[in-house]
Amino acid sequence: MWFSSSLKRFREDISGNYAIIFAVSLVPLLAAVGTSVDYAGAMQTKTRLHDSNDAAAFFAATSYRKKGTLPNQSEVLDFVASNFASAPGEPEPTIIEMKVDGGKLYLTSRVVRPLAIMQVLGQEDFVINTQSVVNVGDDEDLEIALVLDTTESMRADSGSSTTDLDPDGTHYLSYDNNVSRMSALKFAAMRFTDTIFENDGGQNRTRIAVVPFANYVNVGTDKRGASWLNVPNDTAATGQTCHLEKKIISTYDCEQTSYVRDGATIPTTQCKHEYAPEEEVCYATGESVWRGCVGSRDEPLNLRDASPSTQFQGLMNVWCTTPMKSLSSVKTEVLSTISNLWDPYHSTYIPEGVMWGMRVLSSQAPFTEVKASTQFKKVRKIMVLMTDGDNQAVANIPDAPTHRGLNPSDSDYSEKRNKTDSWTLRACTEAKNADIEVFTISFGTDISTQARSIVKSCATDAKHYFDAKDAAALNAACAAIAATVTGMFLAG
Repeated sequence: MWFSSSLKRFREDISGNYAIIFAVSLVPLLAAVGTSVDYAGAMQTKTRLHDSNDAAAFFAATSYRKKGTLPNQSEVLDFVASNFASAPGEPEPTIIEMKVDGGKLYLTSRVVRPLAIMQVLGQEDFVINTQSVVNVGDDEDLEIALVLDTTESMRADSGSSTTDLDPDGTHYLSYDNNVSRMSALKFAAMRFTDTIFENDGGQNRTRIAVVPFANYVNVGTDKRGASWLNVPNDTAATGQTCHLEKKIISTYDCEQTSYVRDGATIPTTQCKHEYAPEEEVCYATGESVWRGCVGSRDEPLNLRDASPSTQFQGLMNVWCTTPMKSLSSVKTEVLSTISNLWDPYHSTYIPEGVMWGMRVLSSQAPFTEVKASTQFKKVRKIMVLMTDGDNQAVANIPDAPTHRGLNPSDSDYSEKRNKTDSWTLRACTEAKNADIEVFTISFGTDISTQARSIVKSCATDAKHYFDAKDAAALNAACAAIAATVTGMFLAG
């Protein structure tokens, strides 16, 4: 009895000690929890402030490039605040500094975030600062050649939907589950063009050329008569040929199927047909028409921007891709050319695209619209090469200026393929030696490792190469190139 009573008193005595120990331990425990909660909230605020500040810095830099002066600080602050979107009870951001120094724009913003828990322990509010630095570039003119693959494989699905590329419907009028590679290319190239000309701000310092290529390049029928070009006169039909034919009058039982071209799986529709009775159909023969297609000159001039007196040969009765657009400072002209790109039933021959991209940036014939750098202003020459496939054609020189498609079953396929690949690298080296900055993009998932290596080696360096697996990645690559070209990119 005595022992039990003594134990009870002991327990009562030490319970007070536990209370004291718990009270003493509670302060650091609350501090640890409070610090964790407040720190997590502060990091979220810092991230939102940083993203908002970056966007505002681009806005201010764009205004500076257009007008030569910074916008009002209140405009920039409104831009920061609208993107930051303060939470209830959270103070609005403030701008600490905005300046241009050494070709860079500096924008520093601040938010003072109240503490949720640690304030009761006497801690001061978090002061969160963030700085964005944007290159605003040098005073230079830009001349850009978009060298774009428009072969049949560009009909393949791009791996993205319209909503992936354009969630607000700015450029697409309809929303499809699958965007073709050609549609994705048009979208990315048009946005690239918008960005480049927006940065110019009407100062007429920027010009863009568009050089579509497939098996050949189309220089445009308006070039007939140029000193650097040999094109025979068109001739009318001299006769006709006839045969019996059943014309299709209706289709039914259509189904979606596909075929493979240039390694790409291309969707198509296959239908059964109802035919009209057989009848004789006649066609004119013997006509000769030039549609703007040109062939290769003999080596080494097939890979040279030299000797314009050695003429290019216009190819009669040959179809090729969309006519190229030489350097233009009119945005609508460039956009119209991109919008009219089409993908013919032709194979990929990259050397021709690279060489005409180089020629359009050269000061000598065939094209002489380029500007020359002076001691007061630099002219920056840029080529953007995009292809979604391997070289699948070879030039027939010296036997003929034409190109022929390659078939993997041909006995000389590897030899001819390797020859065209080596010409591609030599063409790119020629361009880089002419002080042309070369960006390259491989597009799609079915381009071979060998072709990717060729395209990567064509670029000025590894940072100038982009491997775009789908349309969204192609759009991002074009946006990154536009940011680099204009100097409108985060410097740190």
